[in-house]
Amino acid sequence: MGLLFVLQGLTGSFVAFLPEFDRLINPQITQHFDPRTAVPLPQIAENVWRARSGQYQGVGVGVINGERSITAAYWPIPDPRVRGGVDFMLARLDSQSGAILTEGRYGTLSRNRLDFTAYIHALHTTLTVGAIGRYTLIGAGIFLLLSVVVGFRIWWPGRSRLRQQLSPGSVKRSLWAQTVHRFVAPYAGILIALLVITGVALQFGLEIDPVYRQTSSPAAGRPQISPLKAWAAAEQAFPGAEPHDLGAPFFAGGVFRVILVPAVGKLAGEEIEVFIDNYSGKILRVRSSETASPLEKVLALLVPLHGGAILGLAGHMLAFVVGFMPLLLFVTGVRRWLETRAAQRKRPYRAKA
Repeated sequence: MGLLFVLQGLTGSFVAFLPEFDRLINPQITQHFDPRTAVPLPQIAENVWRARSGQYQGVGVGVINGERSITAAYWPIPDPRVRGGVDFMLARLDSQSGAILTEGRYGTLSRNRLDFTAYIHALHTTLTVGAIGRYTLIGAGIFLLLSVVVGFRIWWPGRSRLRQQLSPGSVKRSLWAQTVHRFVAPYAGILIALLVITGVALQFGLEIDPVYRQTSSPAAGRPQISPLKAWAAAEQAFPGAEPHDLGAPFFAGGVFRVILVPAVGKLAGEEIEVFIDNYSGKILRVRSSETASPLEKVLALLVPLHGGAILGLAGHMLAFVVGFMPLLLFVTGVRRWLETRAAQRKRPYRAKA
């Protein structure tokens, strides 16, 4: 279980700077991208949708972390490991032309370095095994949260010694693992608990968020609209907006979900969601910071809290550092256990009365 927590921490550190690592590993994705001549994202979504709509229920195309130079497509497939479960296919796209560069099940280990960041992301979110990994991580997260609470209770030195226990001077070289573990644990534990709570909540995002239960109203003889028509409806409401994601319905009777950034008005610069009827092209709802319900506002905080984006670059750096804390606590914990055992062996046996 400890190694699983270490894996989650290290992959979480990687995910905190996912676009940066992607550009480092795959510099070609940005070197050849020119936004002035690139195929518009709605047209790319249309092309991928037409190429895959005969095979799959719905297809989505979006940019990663709002960066147009990193574009991917995704669509649902049956999960062979869980009856009735859903897994996803993921395709890396050429951001300039929209051509599919790689395509495979989300979490598949590929020799193509374009898929490396997606593999690390899948390790962090599903252990690369779909619904089974998701439920495993939920259970492990709850166990880790309980471990943090129990560990904090064991660590608690009492109010009179609290300041001394938190002082760097409390670290003794003779038993470095024990004292480092006791010194780091309370600080790391609070941050790890926050990441665990937000991470587990994110696993239930689709079930908790009421907006994903919206449906379209099928009309007799009226076909489903295409991504371009959905974008036209969204752009009519928000002229000049920058598209970030266009998702066709993943189930019969579902709705289009368009993520965009308005260019003008009160919502200018804010990433918002537009939900569109799959048959009429009518806008069913616009979700923004102004229209979101209290529950939706809380849910909207989960991703920036979990990845540190809520604090900007400083938050990403903090999330990156905290990702190494499970490794540090694991190493010092094992070392502390070995030191305790060694000390017990050195004690002289008491003579029996």
